[in-house]
Amino acid sequence: MYKLSVFHNGKLIKELSLTPGEEYIIGRDATADIQLGVSKGISRQHLKISFNEPAWYLEVLSQYGNLHYDGEEVDELFLDENTQFNLPPYDFHFSIEKVKVKESRKSENVPPPPPQEEIHNELNLPATSEPDLSLENKKTNLVPHNNNYKNPHELALESFSDEDTSPGSASNLVGIIKWHDLNGKKKGYKFSNSCVVGRGENCDVTIKHNKMSRKHFEINKENNKFYVLDLGSANGTKVNNKPVSTHQPLQVESGDEISISNLKFNFEIKDEQFANKLSNVPMVQNHGPDRLPMPPQIAGARVVRVSKNQHRQVISDPGRKNKLVRLAIMLLVPVLLIGLLLEPEKEQNEKGKTDLASVVTFDKLTPEEKQIVIDSFRLGKSHFNQKKYANCIKEFEKIHNIIPFYENSKELIGLCEQALALEREVLVEEEKERKQRELEQRIAVIVEDCRAKMNQFRTADEANSCIAEAMTMFPDHPAILDFQNTIAMREQSERDQAAAKARRQKLIQQGENAYNAANSEFKKQSFRKAIDLFNKYLAGNFPDTKGHKEIAERDLASAKTQLTKKVDELFGECKKNYNDRKFKEAIFACDKATSEDPKNDEVLSFRKSILSELRKEMKLMYQDAILEENLGNVDAAKEKWKKIMELDIPSDEYYKKSESKLKKYGIGI
Repeated sequence: MYKLSVFHNGKLIKELSLTPGEEYIIGRDATADIQLGVSKGISRQHLKISFNEPAWYLEVLSQYGNLHYDGEEVDELFLDENTQFNLPPYDFHFSIEKVKVKESRKSENVPPPPPQEEIHNELNLPATSEPDLSLENKKTNLVPHNNNYKNPHELALESFSDEDTSPGSASNLVGIIKWHDLNGKKKGYKFSNSCVVGRGENCDVTIKHNKMSRKHFEINKENNKFYVLDLGSANGTKVNNKPVSTHQPLQVESGDEISISNLKFNFEIKDEQFANKLSNVPMVQNHGPDRLPMPPQIAGARVVRVSKNQHRQVISDPGRKNKLVRLAIMLLVPVLLIGLLLEPEKEQNEKGKTDLASVVTFDKLTPEEKQIVIDSFRLGKSHFNQKKYANCIKEFEKIHNIIPFYENSKELIGLCEQALALEREVLVEEEKERKQRELEQRIAVIVEDCRAKMNQFRTADEANSCIAEAMTMFPDHPAILDFQNTIAMREQSERDQAAAKARRQKLIQQGENAYNAANSEFKKQSFRKAIDLFNKYLAGNFPDTKGHKEIAERDLASAKTQLTKKVDELFGECKKNYNDRKFKEAIFACDKATSEDPKNDEVLSFRKSILSELRKEMKLMYQDAILEENLGNVDAAKEKWKKIMELDIPSDEYYKKSESKLKKYGIGI
């Protein structure tokens, strides 16, 4: 059983059992199979997990937010046992129960379906390392090998011809490693001296595979031989299932298989100067009925490095394609013909023997069969010259149904078969390019139509529903991404405007409240409070939608004037009472003035001096009262205490002492 565990900040929040044949969506959408919380960088439908026999495949659907595996960002991942990856702030753990592991190991012995190989580009057509971008191919072209790697940033197998596989001069030998990418297309890398393969970006061949180390293995050429050395990898390297040492290089031959777990590489040794050898073969002058004219010389195979982000190049000129098809066929014919002409003397001797054997075999035929063979041979060559390769093959098959071969019929049928195969491959490529152009045109029409309706969309979901058909064709198409980015920017602008409007409305309301509070105190003639509140309102820089600032400034000036006038009146009364030796009344008048203007230092200072003088008088009077009490003149003492309470303020010390004494004698109880 397959299981996916989800952790948030180290805490397990969900476990999901995965059933082969089902697809699972991970994101913050309510309909997602694994719903994640709202978090920056996580889309509604962010990841998709599907089963591609014999492994589970993880794909990033969102253009935002990064999926991390083994410390690196990845766009896709084959899930092996105990694979761990994370999408901050979430961690994921894929596991397989032991019972199912045994079954899956049995299934590993079953050879996987043959991958879809990339067409050998004998025409020097533009090559690309990018996978077919249609949604259908994206789903079906994956190689079921648990390959957790992305497209290599430096490689594309454009053309590897089989004619130059045999080693020639040792100084001209090069090594070539081949493998298949996630889409089943063949990739390759050619080198003359050394090649480092690993997961690191600084390797000659970079493959994002979960079994691959940063620097996994290296192939070196020494003394005209090639040796492989494991670079201390975690999962080891094997050649034809034989482990490779980390300190003793192992020789590899052309045709050997290098493997890392279930990731396979084919190694070949080729002669770089094969084309030059062909060009040195003399031209055949005798164009008899059994010979074909020598075509022009050809160039050898080549490997083109393609950048990681290079997009598919589409040939839009059908006429040019037809010329290239004809050129490819013309170039294919001499490859085998020249091969037949190598070592002419030896071939001439062998041809005598072959002719003898052919004559003997041919003589055993009936006259009717002989005529069929001769006619079919001539007709087959005629079909070849007319580029009717299917008919060519049929005629030579008639011959081979009668006798094993006639003259060079075996070589000629081989030429026809290869030319027909190349012609079909080119037609397949043309069909792919035609579909790609139709896809591009359809996407362009959909996107432009949705752009015309852009102002009608209120949300990104509505906009995405308009381009839903295009997204199913090619979700990462630049035109779709640009359209979505435009919608996202518009939504962000609308959110920013709404937030700014809300902030302004909040400030307006705060300003209204501040003004109303100040105005209320002003109307109650609480001028000091009104002044403070008016100052606070004016200093707040609140948006003034009703012209309150001008009114506040005017009322502030009025409040200051009236406060000064009122305080001056009360302070004048305080001074008059003081001059009249009415200390108690003077203090009360000063208290009224300070209640209006608590920050008036002049009034506060004057009140303090009055209180000090009052206390001196009350102290003397209280001491006299105590003396009378001690002398037994209680009535006289009582009169003095009453006088103190009459002249002193209630909060003063001697007022309270006098009150206490009178209560002692039953007065005031």
